[in-house]
Amino acid sequence: HYQDRVKFCIALHVSKAEAYNVNKHETPEMKKYGHGPGRSIKGEALNEKGKPKRDQWVVRIQGEEGSVANAWDRLEGISRRRHKFVCERFGATSDEAAVIDISLGTLLQGRGQFKDAEAMLRRAVDTRENLFGEDSLTTLMSVSDLGLLFQATGQNEEAEPLLRRVLETRERTLGKDHPDTLRAVNELAGLLHDMDELHEAERLFGRVMEANERSLAPLLCTLFRRIGKPAEAEPLYRRALEAKEHALGDGHPETLISITALAGLLMDLGKRSEAEPLYRRALEVRERTLGEEHLDTLTSVTTLAEILDDMGKLTEAEPLYRRAIKMEESTIGADHPQTLKSINSLAVLLEKKGERPEAEQLYRRALEARERTLGPNNQQTVRSRKNFVFFLQQDGRKEEADEIVKRAKVAADAAKEAKEAEKRKGGWFWQR
Repeated sequence: HYQDRVKFCIALHVSKAEAYNVNKHETPEMKKYGHGPGRSIKGEALNEKGKPKRDQWVVRIQGEEGSVANAWDRLEGISRRRHKFVCERFGATSDEAAVIDISLGTLLQGRGQFKDAEAMLRRAVDTRENLFGEDSLTTLMSVSDLGLLFQATGQNEEAEPLLRRVLETRERTLGKDHPDTLRAVNELAGLLHDMDELHEAERLFGRVMEANERSLAPLLCTLFRRIGKPAEAEPLYRRALEAKEHALGDGHPETLISITALAGLLMDLGKRSEAEPLYRRALEVRERTLGEEHLDTLTSVTTLAEILDDMGKLTEAEPLYRRAIKMEESTIGADHPQTLKSINSLAVLLEKKGERPEAEQLYRRALEARERTLGPNNQQTVRSRKNFVFFLQQDGRKEEADEIVKRAKVAADAAKEAKEAEKRKGGWFWQR
């Protein structure tokens, strides 16, 4: 992939003799291939036609004996020294040693030293089987590495039982739709394709494609909602939820996200009776898995209260609002915007039920707290004021309502004057 600029720079202070602008001057190693300046040792042009020209430099570092240090050799030497140190400190059969075995084995595989790589990866498998057992997810990662090495070297008959073992164990322990299981499906399908076992390979690839389609469903759902086609998103949301329930279980956070997403979509479609049980389910699961005082549980409480309120189920919504206010006061504070929102919502609900004395207390509390914490001109404060003023007007208390409006205007004018004074005080800064 051609890039006309680098993402970052590291300054190097070297002599001119060690630095080569390879578009103009070849390194001794490049001269051996005879392609001339401006081309790689493979003969490929370093600058592409129609693309911005780049300066490309090679810094040539020599060892004390005069030979050019090879990065792969240096890295292998470092890795082998690390391996020796870890084995001496933690033991050759420790997982720390297995991690180094895998790292060094991968490096050797990249260098084409397949026999040495195989020995390292086999040792990692043996170590982890002894430490964690044959079905451990950690062990299976090493089994997969060894199987893929065999595949890379054409030893497909050796690779197949290893990759099948990984897949079968992950299906049994993680489930058929878990991401790690699907990765194993894809790896085995690739091997079978290489072995001309095309019928089974096709079946496995199809399984991966179907799972990928389900994983893309949330993105498609969001797209349909944003372009104004929520009805087309509904079956995708339902399929995404079913897949997560099957793969991850009812209480997994990702499953809960799908539950609430589907519920929200159903509300947009006017299917409130279908959305309600989903919101109830989300609350029940969060209470069971996170506890009644968790902030995510609190979110479910307030959401369900708002839904029931909107559906006219005031008797069911009221205790949820009260529970939410109590939780919010103890966790985020009595004057927090979310707490005040719940107080205002409960006031509206009580007004609907005709319980006006308590509704008035809550309206007044929400308004005073918002004026104090958010200011008189804040949108939430304005909303609280309108609610309370309308409430008083319905009670025939016009003078009291007018006084609240008058007081708000005085406070707003004072805030505006203070802001103008601050600008004048800033002088040159504000005019700059």
